Parts: sequence; C-alpha cells; structure tokens
Amino acid sequence: MKHASEIVLGKSSHTYEGTRIIRGIPADVWITAYQKMYKNLTLNFTVENYYTQTNWTISVNSATEQDTILLGMWMKIEGEKTGNTSDEQFAMENTYNIYEFFDGHPSLDSLDVGMCYPSKQKLQFMITLKGNYDKLVFGKEAFVHKAIKKLMSDFAQVTPSRIDLIRFANTSDPAFTDIWFTVLGPPPNGSVVVKDEKVTRSLTEAHKNLTVNLNKKGVTLTVNYPGRKIQAIPIVHRSLIFHSTQKPVVTTPFPYPTNPPKHTNTLTIKRAKSYSAGDMAGLAFGMLILGIALTLGLVFLFYKRIMKPKEVPYEVQM
Repeated sequence: MKHASEIVLGKSSHTYEGTRIIRGIPADVWITAYQKMYKNLTLNFTVENYYTQTNWTISVNSATEQDTILLGMWMKIEGEKTGNTSDEQFAMENTYNIYEFFDGHPSLDSLDVGMCYPSKQKLQFMITLKGNYDKLVFGKEAFVHKAIKKLMSDFAQVTPSRIDLIRFANTSDPAFTDIWFTVLGPPPNGSVVVKDEKVTRSLTEAHKNLTVNLNKKGVTLTVNYPGRKIQAIPIVHRSLIFHSTQKPVVTTPFPYPTNPPKHTNTLTIKRAKSYSAGDMAGLAFGMLILGIALTLGLVFLFYKRIMKPKEVPYEVQM
C-alpha cells in the first residue's frame, strides 16, 4: 500500500504558481488541470494545492522532519451537459482545509475495501449482542467497530483488514443488538510477499474457525469506551448466522445455531406471497358477485319492512 505522501504530495502533473499565505502559513501553490468526459457530460477540473514551504517545519506524528505538508486545496469544476433540445453549462468551486496530515500507512480502522470484492470472495455474518442498541452502540460506533474487527479477526484467524463492512442494527426486542460483518477472501496468488497464514487463510477455514469459537458458551465482546471504561458485552450463544446471496462457499457441514435468540431481526425482510393476474381477476369477480348479493339483500329488506304496502295489491281466488 502506498504512503499518504506518495498519493497526495506528488507534483508530477502540477505547475508551480508562486506563494500564498494559507491560514497564516506561507505556502507554495501548485496547480493542475484535467478533463473527464462521459456520454453527454464534459467536466473540466482546475485544482490548486497548497504546500508548506521548505523553510517551514511542522509536526507530523510527533516529529518535525517533514517540511512539505499539504495545507489545503481549491477545486473548480466547469461542466457542459449536452441534450436533445438544449445544452446546459454549470460551474462550482470548493475549498478544502487540511488540519491533520499523517505521513505513512493509514490506520486499519479507516479502511473499508469490502465493496471492491466480488460476492464470491466474501462471506457475510451476523451475531447478536445482549444489550440495548442505544446504550451499547449509538454515538459510540467507532469503539464497537474496533472491538468487532479485533475479536472476529482473532476468532477467524485472519488479519484485521479482512474483517470489513461492519454494520449495527437495533431489533424489535430492545434487549438485543445485531452486528453484521463481512470476512473478505485472501489476496490472489502471487500478490502476497509475506507468507502469513492469517493473510492467505481461505474463507472455508475462516468460516469454520468463526463457528467453532462463537459457538462456545460465555463469549463476550470487550469494548474500550471513552473515559477508560471497559465493558464486556455478552454475545448470544450460538447466534452466529451465515448470510450469502451466492451459493455457499463452505461445503463442510457446520453446527449452525438450532436455538436462535427469541427476537426478530429488523434487517430480515420476509417476502410476501405473490398473486398472478388470474388470481387477481378471480378475486375481483368474486368481490363483484358478493357486492351484488349484498345490494339485493338490502333492497329486499328495505321494501319488505320499511316500505311495506298498506293493503294487498292483489287477491288470490280459490
């Protein structure tokens, strides 16, 4: 993975434009322009990047050796959209101020690469915690996210970066909280330099390890909340659920939970029974007949009891 400095500080396609004061700091200004074209849309980008000058040092990760830091950028986008009847032109400007810059590898907590994986290279799971969502997760998602990534990577025996797409959900029972997470597959063969079993471990093995560890009794999730408050949250016994829209990658039978917790998962959507056009037509015809029968019955009662004639309009002779 590239360092942040390799991505942001590259000036190969930029032109030096001079100096400027940015937030009271003397800065060098580098400018670049490029164009992106789509079907009926053309976007022209103009970008100014502001870097600290070489004689200005700033602390980066408790060090002062870095003397070229990105302070901010300005971007202008001019677009032209062509249509069948008329063309449309628009422009917008944005200014970005960067107050924190870390020269090095990003934290694992900031990586979320699961969307880049194909469906066959990842497995989605859900576990249930004993505890109210508002008390355990709401406003403290980052702390629970970090704890889930660590515990599930330890249980699956994979690297923390392979535990991704962590989501939280409250349930119909306020005493429980659902946690969804995804285990990513190993990198392609030949792309790994370090031979680490946690990096190369297959999804089949990771699934098996998760099932064995989470099916044990008394498993808890340890979360380090703010203020040095550490809480061990119980995980519902045998609550691990494997979910996949693809054919299961794991073929070995595992002991899936036979007694799931007695609550309804709010993310589970039951598909309603569908009716064909013939069913709907028959239902409509039946309702029409029922309506006619009710109408005739009401008319009969109205004339029989309310509009009863005072004398018989005819006589029957024997």
